[in-house]
Amino acid sequence: MSNVAKPYLIATPRVGLERDMEPEWIPEDAFPNLEDCYMFRGRVQRRKGLLSLGRLVTTVGGVDTFNNQPVMGLRNRELTTINVEQLIAFDTIKANAFSNTTQLFTDISFYKTSGTAFSWTGTNSDFFWTVNYLNAFWATNHVRGFQSTPTATIPGSGDGIRWYDGTGWINFLPQVDGTNFLMGSLLIVTYRNRLVMLNTTEGTAIGAFTNFPQRARWSQNGTPYYDANVPAGYTGGNNADAWRSDLVGRGGFIDAPTSEQIISAEFYKDTLVVFFERSTWQLRYTGNETLPFIWERINVELGAESTFSIVPFDSGMVAVGNYGIVSCDATGVKRIDQIIPDEVFDFHNGNDGPKRVYGIRDYSQQLVYWTFPNADNNPTFPNRVLVYNYIDGSYAFFNDSLTCFGTYQSSNDVTWANLPVPWQSYIQPWNSGELQSDFPLIVAGNQQGFVFTNYNAAFIINPPSLFLTNITQANPAVVTSPNHNLKSGQVILISGVVGMTQVNGNFYQVNSPTTNSFSLKQLVNGNWVNVDSTTFTPYASGGFITVHNNFNITTKKFNPFLQDGDQLRLQSVDLFLEEATSTEFTMNVFLDDNDNEAVQTTVVPFSSQVGSKVWFRNYTSVIGQFVQLEMFFDDEQMVDTNLSSGDVVIHAMMLWMTTSGRLTYGTFT
Repeated sequence: MSNVAKPYLIATPRVGLERDMEPEWIPEDAFPNLEDCYMFRGRVQRRKGLLSLGRLVTTVGGVDTFNNQPVMGLRNRELTTINVEQLIAFDTIKANAFSNTTQLFTDISFYKTSGTAFSWTGTNSDFFWTVNYLNAFWATNHVRGFQSTPTATIPGSGDGIRWYDGTGWINFLPQVDGTNFLMGSLLIVTYRNRLVMLNTTEGTAIGAFTNFPQRARWSQNGTPYYDANVPAGYTGGNNADAWRSDLVGRGGFIDAPTSEQIISAEFYKDTLVVFFERSTWQLRYTGNETLPFIWERINVELGAESTFSIVPFDSGMVAVGNYGIVSCDATGVKRIDQIIPDEVFDFHNGNDGPKRVYGIRDYSQQLVYWTFPNADNNPTFPNRVLVYNYIDGSYAFFNDSLTCFGTYQSSNDVTWANLPVPWQSYIQPWNSGELQSDFPLIVAGNQQGFVFTNYNAAFIINPPSLFLTNITQANPAVVTSPNHNLKSGQVILISGVVGMTQVNGNFYQVNSPTTNSFSLKQLVNGNWVNVDSTTFTPYASGGFITVHNNFNITTKKFNPFLQDGDQLRLQSVDLFLEEATSTEFTMNVFLDDNDNEAVQTTVVPFSSQVGSKVWFRNYTSVIGQFVQLEMFFDDEQMVDTNLSSGDVVIHAMMLWMTTSGRLTYGTFT
């Protein structure tokens, strides 16, 4: 038997994260762990970072004040210019419009008819659903409104349904029969020249109300406007009976024959697919003006738990369901996450966890992102992102605290002069579509009212994403940051503190986090030790926190000689890497079933001198029944931005292996 090592190539990986089998038996291009990296067109790619877009505000007396409330919607209002949309952002109390001219968010929460400011009243799990229809931008957070009188200039109070036309908001509470009004809905869609409300709340003027969670209610064929309050530029008129279901030919409703609640909806071709809690239905158009829509069941066991998890595709849609990630094409529903079958059960159910799952499709990266709260950490707000490569069907995880996603179109091209980071650190080519004006960039918001753009697009280093309000003079120093959502062990950078300036510009490890605070550790001689701030200048004000993401790539457990009953000797590992000047990471080698203690650790420095990609060899010479590799930044690399701020792209791995004697066997007593 030859002892000469032979190459074992793993190239063009496609499987990605796989957890339906033990690491010994998954395919060669599968990984039991992919953290802050993902599969992209035949390579393993480190996730990219964010770019700050702004913070949401409230305008009081002409002065903008940061709300520090969670972002509850990043939606697009259609404008008259083709392919141009306005970003409207919501938190729990205000709506903001983003200006491409000033590059700032502006509070637009005032009534159209009077200019009077108002606030929404939803909780931090009441996200905003919106739709554009007949010159108006319609919004609902499923918090009911209250009708005062049908002829009031600003009817009612509460939230309910509202629309916006660029000049202000109008409360929308139409009369639906002789005594009742439409006080709110979970969803609003446009369907066959009608406005349709799903999962409605209805009741009498300033009186009792009832939620109809299985109901679809629609306006007449034509105008949905019931009084003189119509959007600017709209010429379709109004009709006081537009929503009356007790008058033939006007509005109407139909309740699905189930006790489950409507959770979400999306169109497939010309059919509205509606997800209930544990089943899926379609609201099908009949062509009958008296009963234009009927319910038909598609699936009896797979539904959706998360209103904003639905992501549309040409061939259907995907959603986070009650038993897994599902795909629906209006004729059937099936799970698409059998490769990671248990992960959906780690979505936290407490604190309205299912309502907080929020998804979006990234067309340029060919990925879907779902932000969710991980049950292992018992958070209120999401602290993880499930990444789905819909070309390969592969999955990965990002460690981000984000409440929602959306898209944003910049009105200006990115140039060297206005790039917000040094051009040497920009990793996209200068002819990339992301640099062009009106490109639909992915935006995201977080639990403190920060909004970011270019999600996973071009930048490795994150911007500040959290604010802090105090740092104690103590050992250890304790930071106060409301709803920071940081996990123990995360590495952060602190900046902008007034007073206790000694903490600025340093990397720290988060320790003993609570909801609103955590203590600091700093790396000293290779060990994380408590930060003693007793002699620091007292904290005065300000301060921001920047999260510095690590990554983790863990391979399967290899032994190509197992069918011969042999152990292996791993002589060396070659990595085919993208050029990344001055960057380095660590590679651990584990043997057999011991994945807690590495038998060898090597540092992989890579700066290409021969081209855009280069092979790097790492000598190992270890013997075992299985061998497994793990790649990540160690502590020293994490706190050195010269080593951990570059891109990491692995195109291939070459394991040089030979046999090394028979397998070892245990004994039974």
